[in-house]
Amino acid sequence: MEKAVRRLDRSVLEETYSGRGSPAYRPDIMLRLAVYETMRGVGSPSRWASDAEDRKSLHWLLRGLEPSVRACYRFRDRLGEVVEEILQEIIKDATQEGLLENPEVVAQDGSFHRACASRHRLVNQDQLSKRRSQLEECMQAEPAGNQPPPGAPYWMPSTPIGRADLLSRMEKVQQVLEERLEKNARRRKSHRLEAKHVCVSLSDPEAPIGRDKEKVFCPLYTAQYMTDYRSGLVLGFEVTATATDVGTLIPMIDKIQPLVGGAIKRVCTDATYATVLELAECQERNIDLIALILNQANVSR
Repeated sequence: MEKAVRRLDRSVLEETYSGRGSPAYRPDIMLRLAVYETMRGVGSPSRWASDAEDRKSLHWLLRGLEPSVRACYRFRDRLGEVVEEILQEIIKDATQEGLLENPEVVAQDGSFHRACASRHRLVNQDQLSKRRSQLEECMQAEPAGNQPPPGAPYWMPSTPIGRADLLSRMEKVQQVLEERLEKNARRRKSHRLEAKHVCVSLSDPEAPIGRDKEKVFCPLYTAQYMTDYRSGLVLGFEVTATATDVGTLIPMIDKIQPLVGGAIKRVCTDATYATVLELAECQERNIDLIALILNQANVSR
């Protein structure tokens, strides 16, 4: 891992820094920390900072540096701006080293991840309309700078700025909720939900509502990964605002093909990707789609 980070072009990360303020930690050293912790399954920058103080292996890797929690979070945000460029550089390097030879066969899979939004505070159309009316009445009745009236509901912000921000977000939430209600109305009657069960999150309205890997009903996102079948190298990834893998295969293929020179000839997936539309799109691109489909008897066993 140390050798791989050294080979990367530091200028990609350095361009994310403004050049003002106090001197920053070297981006290549911070990247070693991020890669090491990610490989251990630790995704929280606050854990990165505590591990930098406690783990002897990180003392060597970081050359004795102990970045703060804030520094780790800020580096995580900077890394998100250029992570795909870094991945492209890794793919080119792997090709030159012979680790990635003509990736004709790739595999794709996805995983659900909970959004940073509470699953206990979802609202439907009636609840949203009621809250919006209460908020507008409060904002019209109070002089500038006053606190909300006594007995205000728990969800109402305590400052005028916070209440104005919430009202602005409610407009976006209303648009998303109307789209979901319209989509729900187009479903077959057997699959249609009651209007009161069509919900949205006030803090993250774009996150769809579904069941994660632990079967918990919550706001979530779907992360897609495509890997080289032989080496296991990740060729690309994408995070989508969907609660299913359906419809994510073709965009991933079109995204990865230019990076590997159009080498992809076969994609291995599971049954959720093998819809009629995906099969037709793969046929147009001269790509074989191989998906494992289990019948009910196999599933029950």
